[in-house]
Parts: sequence; structure tokens; C-alpha cells
Amino acid sequence: MAGGGGGNRAPGGGKKARFEIIPLIDIMFFLLASFMLVSLSMMKLKGLKDVKLPGARTGVQENKPDFITVSITEGGDVGVDEEQVNPASLVDKLKQRVEADVKLKRESRVYINADNRATFQSVAETLDKVRSANITKIVFAIQTGGPGSAPPPPKP
Repeated sequence: MAGGGGGNRAPGGGKKARFEIIPLIDIMFFLLASFMLVSLSMMKLKGLKDVKLPGARTGVQENKPDFITVSITEGGDVGVDEEQVNPASLVDKLKQRVEADVKLKRESRVYINADNRATFQSVAETLDKVRSANITKIVFAIQTGGPGSAPPPPKP
């Protein structure tokens, strides 16, 4: 009986410890999913705080931390990220950011956060200034599906 079928016995006569990996994998996947959800909920749009975005039902929210956020308030004030900027110096500020992006070997991209009561003229002027800073990747930020969202498209 000394050498018979006890495959779970350690040399000292006790039971051999088994390492169960399945529960460990379950816990790791749960932690990974939890951290992903928490990190996604912590992303925020940079920009001036007093901008109320227009709404649309078909919009897709896309938060990218490497975008340059240009905000336009109801009164026509302009800001880059969270810093209010004189509209006359907006192009210079954007060119500085483009130079920094070139050093990081990435293409400059801009979010335009325009208040839903901002004039079209101020939005068009800001868009023109963004383009004159040699930025071609431009996205207009909207609020998805909230009050004031656009009506559904007509049915064919």
C-alpha cells in the first residue's frame, strides 16, 4: 500500500495542495471589467463650464483626451480646453498646441463645443480660425438624446 494510487499525496504523507485557476480567472475578468467601466465614467469633456451643447438623437459620444477642445459660449467668448482665450489670439494658441502635437508625433484634432444659443457667425469665425491653424480634423460636440434634441428623421 505504500506506493498505491494516492496521486494527491505529498512526499511527507499529507495531501498535495492544488492551485485552482478557474476562480482566479473569473476574479481577474471581473476586476478588468470593473476598472474599464470606472475609467470610462471618469472621462470628461474639457472645456468652458457654461456651455450648453445642442442636442441630437443620432449623435455618438466620443471622449478622446488628446483632442483640443475649443468652446464658444452664448456671448461669443472662446476658450481652449478650460482656459478662456481672447478670440484674436485663438490662432496663436492653437498653433502652439499643433507644435506640441507635432513633437508628440500625433495629428491635432479639435472638438468645437458651441453653446446652443451661440450665433452661427461666432461658430463660423471660430471654425475659420481653427482651420487657419492648419487643423483639419474637426468635430462638433453635441449632447446626445437629451432635451432639445433634434426631431427624428422623416420616414421614407
